[in-house]
Amino acid sequence: MGWRAAGALDPGVSDVSESDDIPVSRRLRFLAERTPDAGPPLPDALVAVFDALERWRRSAPIRYAGFPGRPIERDPANVSRYLAAVQRTAQAGEIAPVRFSSDERAARLDVFAGEDRRCFGAVQTVWLTLPSAGPALELGAIMQMAAEVCVAFGAHEGRLEDERALTAIYGSSARQRAAAQLPEALLEYLPDPTAGQPSLGIELLPPTQIDTRVVPAGIGWVSVWSQRQVEELGRARVEHAQWARVAPADGFLVLALTPHPTNIDDPPDAQRLREVLEALDLAAVQRRHRCT
Repeated sequence: MGWRAAGALDPGVSDVSESDDIPVSRRLRFLAERTPDAGPPLPDALVAVFDALERWRRSAPIRYAGFPGRPIERDPANVSRYLAAVQRTAQAGEIAPVRFSSDERAARLDVFAGEDRRCFGAVQTVWLTLPSAGPALELGAIMQMAAEVCVAFGAHEGRLEDERALTAIYGSSARQRAAAQLPEALLEYLPDPTAGQPSLGIELLPPTQIDTRVVPAGIGWVSVWSQRQVEELGRARVEHAQWARVAPADGFLVLALTPHPTNIDDPPDAQRLREVLEALDLAAVQRRHRCT
């Protein structure tokens, strides 16, 4: 599992230490997705993800599973038994998300896994919480972590999501879908999820409506795109967009939108996101790969 940086990245930035009192960000998370046949079995892939995360945050190794967390040996056999127990709980009608953590209760690092159906079949996801500050949130460290998690998981895409930016991109389309299912007399009671929220003037399709193996679901502070996605968008177009940093990594292209966590409420950051979306014409490419 190598990391090939393009000059701008410091290969040592992932070995960071931080104090135990750094809170978790309430708006940032990193998510990677894959099809079940795209990599190793899920328990093996998750253990590989945990190893990658420990290289990123040595102070927060994954040691627990469940709510509240119970100690778990970090090997595929034990992870497999835990996943089977969660599945049995779900079949009994109880909600029990797959959760791994660094601490028993208020974890400094939480990792969740799940599976859902898309137009092209099953998709497995893994997503994790990010710290709100500290060296682990530096751009070089985040780019390296993102790439290593995607390689370990066998992902076709990874993205660092921001809740505010997601609302700006998907908010009004979500309202339109809801409005289409309501009688006209009830439309005035439908809340506007974009009220008081920033707007980019560009809307992307929700990830569930496109083939994300071929076209990226969106653009985050840091995005990890497969070669297939890059070629679909046009390699030259992708590489020449106004990214803060670009680095190749084991069959992926790692793209940083801004040098710092992208803040959709900051006009220069919002403008940068809008310009990159327009340069890639991502909305139009997504529509070509819309699920039917």
